[in-house]
Amino acid sequence: MLSLISSSVSIIFRCFSFLFNSWTLIFATSVLLLLLIMDKTDKKMPGSPPGPRGLPILGMLPFMMSYPERLMADWSKKHGPVIMVKMGPKNVVILGSSDAAHAAFVKNTHLANRPQDGLEIFAGGKGILFINSSMFHSEQRRFCLSALREFGMGRRTLEPKIVDCAAMLCDEIDDVCGNDVSTGPIQIEQMIYVTMSNVISHLVFGHDSLSDNKGLCELLLRTIEPNKYNALAGILMFLPSLKNVPPFSITTKRAIEFREDLHRYIKMEIDRHRTSRDPNQPRDFIDKFLNEIEKIKVRHNSNSNNNNNLILNNNVKDKHLLHPNYSNQLHPHHHGNHNHHDNHNHGNHNHGSHHHGNHHHGNHHHGTHHHGNHHHHGTHHHRPRKSSGRSPRRRGSKSRRKIAGASFSEDQLIPLVRDLFMAGTDTSSTTITWVVIFLASFPNVQTRLHEELDSVLGQNMTPSVSMEDKMPYMRAVIQETFRMRPPLPLSVPHVAQCNTTLMGYRVPKDSIILTNTWGIQNNPKFWVDPDTFKPQRHIDDLGKFIKSPNVIPFNIGSRNCLGQQLAKMELLITLASLCRRFWFTLPIGEIPDLKGESTFILRPFPFNVVATKRV
Repeated sequence: MLSLISSSVSIIFRCFSFLFNSWTLIFATSVLLLLLIMDKTDKKMPGSPPGPRGLPILGMLPFMMSYPERLMADWSKKHGPVIMVKMGPKNVVILGSSDAAHAAFVKNTHLANRPQDGLEIFAGGKGILFINSSMFHSEQRRFCLSALREFGMGRRTLEPKIVDCAAMLCDEIDDVCGNDVSTGPIQIEQMIYVTMSNVISHLVFGHDSLSDNKGLCELLLRTIEPNKYNALAGILMFLPSLKNVPPFSITTKRAIEFREDLHRYIKMEIDRHRTSRDPNQPRDFIDKFLNEIEKIKVRHNSNSNNNNNLILNNNVKDKHLLHPNYSNQLHPHHHGNHNHHDNHNHGNHNHGSHHHGNHHHGNHHHGTHHHGNHHHHGTHHHRPRKSSGRSPRRRGSKSRRKIAGASFSEDQLIPLVRDLFMAGTDTSSTTITWVVIFLASFPNVQTRLHEELDSVLGQNMTPSVSMEDKMPYMRAVIQETFRMRPPLPLSVPHVAQCNTTLMGYRVPKDSIILTNTWGIQNNPKFWVDPDTFKPQRHIDDLGKFIKSPNVIPFNIGSRNCLGQQLAKMELLITLASLCRRFWFTLPIGEIPDLKGESTFILRPFPFNVVATKRV
């Protein structure tokens, strides 16, 4: 009996095993056929840019986990400066030369949008960096440039603040030295980050926010720590549907938590500004924006009142012309004296007894009174007016007036401040950190830089942007750092607003456009030994600085970095101050990783450096 049961169970198990394996085989075959069909049908638009084909459905996405800018540079070497690849379901156009970037963002006006579905995860909408090109964006960009310039960006009035922040950084390093000549091994990146944040904080918040707020400081310093989930963020840009699927959900959760925490701190700042500001004396960017919100409210209320009056007047006028008896409905006490029906039938109105005209228009002469003595034979026709008298052009201008100022609200101010603060801190702090690690790694470069600074500044002069022509080697060091390690190795992505063309190629609507900034600036066609740090390549035979069109860390076109003037001021003054007071070396036996961690921002991995006081 037991053997029979055992035999039966064995037979049933084999049957289920066969069925399971059969269904598995059928499913796998179906998936394979589906992939093959999709691969056959998913063809590029004729005339599209060339590029590697990639895998079915996923395209080139599986290959993008680390250092995507280097992989894209290899594709450009093979296929040319304008290539197109599939990243999941999306067409991605990659620009591998400065000429291609110029053609895309200066000559072409249809490539200025942003990929809203992918960036929404990290930005949450609004702000300035990640919104589509529109009247909203243009109005906000104009305001930002105007306000930042008013408070010193690109002007000498801001230099004392930058000098003070640089001095604070030097004093902090000096404090680490104590009574010794040098610091011993230290990690300098956090010090630099806080210093650079203080400059943009002065413009936006009116005070040094990170120095004054420990919680905010701890939150922002998290962004410069290595994170194994950072590589997943790039994939979510192209496949946002994975945002709730592990392990991508971890990246999504962290991004949202960071954004909400930062927004909470910014809102606290805005609330403090609202209670303490003087509208006649704005102290900073937030005050200026709050003033603009108030102006828009006043203008809106005024326009609403004017529009209501205009509508009322037009309604009265239109009803008067459409309905001759309308005046009697408004003034029934005149109705008995108005023999409208009899006179109208004969085409003759008695002017003396026509009270409507006298009541509304005063005493009119007989020849000019609209309802006076009309010599019409037959029926008197009142033709309805086709419009209220406002031309389409006037209505259009009114519509434009309604739109103007619509971008100013607190919901916009919070993410706008976030974008200005983060971008203003990340670019400068990352670049200065890279300069320090390069100087420590190449002592001959540091020696030449010290010689230039000593000859220009001596012992007592304060660094200033006005001295930049006297510091060509300092500018060469900065440009070479930008070339080798741009803060954004790949530009903030653009999106094609419609089907368009680029350098003879057809670009479909909704294609993502990426400038491979790292690839352009490390292309061996333009740079000899691109992997070697050589600032002298940016100095001509006469010893003058050469500004290279192939170094584009701030991108180009209508959506280039609006804070680049501020960044250039910060870099020159801060680096001159640091190198004037310290000599940077690597701890004995330590060799830093000069490749860096590439996510959205190309940062150095944590490294140690020794700062020694210069006598």
